[in-house]
Amino acid sequence: MHARLTYAEHNIQVNCIVPGIFPHNERLMQFFKGGKFIPIGRVGEDADVGPLAVFLSSEASNHINGELVIIDGGGLAGGITPTGVAPAMPAQS
Repeated sequence: MHARLTYAEHNIQVNCIVPGIFPHNERLMQFFKGGKFIPIGRVGEDADVGPLAVFLSSEASNHINGELVIIDGGGLAGGITPTGVAPAMPAQS
């Protein structure tokens, strides 16, 4: 059984914060080009996650349960390539 269902009867919500690119050294920052290809134009910083964690642990989120909360600056929606680049579609035979 899922944790969200197991603990819901005890008024315990189970959610997951899914971070995007949060490099912690200069080598990774260079690899990800400082977030150039992320729609908001930068990689994540540790300070970005704190307010989300506080929200999920507050009364304001007491009806949110079993969710994956993505915090990635729009990277999942925009992809790793620059925005505006459509995926290549294979030719149909």
